[in-house]
Order: sequence, then C-alpha cells, then structure tokens
Amino acid sequence: NQILLQKAKFDSWFYFDRTASFHGKISFEIPVSKRNNPKYFYDELSVVLQFSQNKRFVRNGYFNWKLAAPQTCPLDGTWEVKWQNGNSMKIKVQDHFFLCLGQQYDIEIDDNN
Repeated sequence: NQILLQKAKFDSWFYFDRTASFHGKISFEIPVSKRNNPKYFYDELSVVLQFSQNKRFVRNGYFNWKLAAPQTCPLDGTWEVKWQNGNSMKIKVQDHFFLCLGQQYDIEIDDNN
C-alpha cells in the first residue's frame, strides 16, 4: 500500500546544543514513496539539520531515506479488462495499484478474497 505523507512524528530525536544540530528518525508502518518517484518505497527516514548560531536558519543537513524490502504482490503484471459492452483495455498492476482512464485504483486483498 502507498500513503501520501503530509506530516509525521519523529520516533526518536535529540538536539545537540553545542553544535546546534537536530537528529531525528521516523519509521513508517506502511512504506511511503516520494511523490516524484513512486517506483520506490521507503520504511525509514533519518534527518540531520545544523542550524545557524542564532537558530533562525538551517545551515546544512541531509535526509536519508531507507529503502523498504521489496514486496511481491500476487496480482502484479499486465491484465486485460473487459467491460460488459464488449470494450477492453490492458492495464498494468504494480504493488496493488493500477491506472485506468486517468484514475488510480488500489486493490485491497483481505483474508476472504
């Protein structure tokens, strides 16, 4: 599954006053993807930010995204969809998602299906 990350709370963090640096880590229960590259999913984000002496600006920093382990999805692949009116089209299912006529769909599988 994929979620759009709007905000997150750090699991652990600390601020080191002597160097004016913030260190934090976020672990994602459901892996997230970056909006500009939905092909890769991440399950952890580590952040280090160094602030200016007056603490008003970020002088330096980095974001380290940890790749999530690849998941195998049983429905991944190319499928042909056929409507009752006889029309059909091919779709590509990847990570339980597919696009059809400009709309994104999510396939949910539970114990009964």
